[in-house]
Amino acid sequence: LLWLLFLADWGIDVFGISRKRNKIVAIFGKKTPIELIDKTIRSGASLVTHGGQTEVTVVMCMIRDFSKISKELDATELVQWVQCFFKPLTEVIYQYLGNFEYGDGALLIAYWGGPVADPKHGSNAMSALMAMKVRLETLEDELQMRGWPLVRCDFAIQSGTVTYGVIKSEFRDDLMIFGEPNHQVRHLIDWADYYSAPILVGEKTKALVPQMVFRELDRVIWEDSDEVFSVYAPVGFRNQVTPEMRSRLESFHKAIAWFRKKEWDLAEQGLKNLLQKDPEDRLYEVYLARISEFRQNPPPSHWNGACQPPKAQRV
Repeated sequence: LLWLLFLADWGIDVFGISRKRNKIVAIFGKKTPIELIDKTIRSGASLVTHGGQTEVTVVMCMIRDFSKISKELDATELVQWVQCFFKPLTEVIYQYLGNFEYGDGALLIAYWGGPVADPKHGSNAMSALMAMKVRLETLEDELQMRGWPLVRCDFAIQSGTVTYGVIKSEFRDDLMIFGEPNHQVRHLIDWADYYSAPILVGEKTKALVPQMVFRELDRVIWEDSDEVFSVYAPVGFRNQVTPEMRSRLESFHKAIAWFRKKEWDLAEQGLKNLLQKDPEDRLYEVYLARISEFRQNPPPSHWNGACQPPKAQRV
């Protein structure tokens, strides 16, 4: 009798989870790993379909020169080339319990923080991004062996509040998220070439990842807004950053601090010293060009050190 009761209880639990899982999968499709769906069910959290708000971290990956490459490969090769990197990137997203939001060959978007709240969404998303970058590097030998172009990606990551809800149509139901993080990662990824940085990080994500050291790249003013927004690039996890890297980073941050105080001579000297040690770093030249411009056309007295955002470089 006890065994019968146990089996009955187990059956109710399993089939109950299965029914709930099928209902959620019908909405999420294959965008969300089953492990995360099961976590949602077991947490007892209800899936708000009519609209709600939550904190997430959004990651965007964009393939450089995709338009050019798509013209060089025939249709079959292009599909195989995209499959070669798209599949492992998606696997990393699922491995780190992220949600696959969108992909079109040239672009991939994922987010962390749903369908249940994740207090570590920033750290988990950042770890996934770094793992995606490493995974791409391991594909280089295979791509070269096949005679295909190497995959060069830019990444952007930002955190914040989003509105989410299920958008229904006659043909399908789809969970969508809307909000500043989605908007901001699109700007960030377009600035990657300008800053010569393959990974750009918004300041809200930076605050959520204390285990990583970041380099501040710039302070910009959002278009059509007075909001000031800082842009960062990851240097590495704290246990991986060498004393030499920390010293160079501190020197750069000191130079841009002088720059924002309009101490042009001190900022220029610091940047020139850094450029001499690392002539490949184009960011030093960006600031030196700004100093030259501001000497001719000084910023207003109330200037807070923020500059206009760079124009999108991507074609």
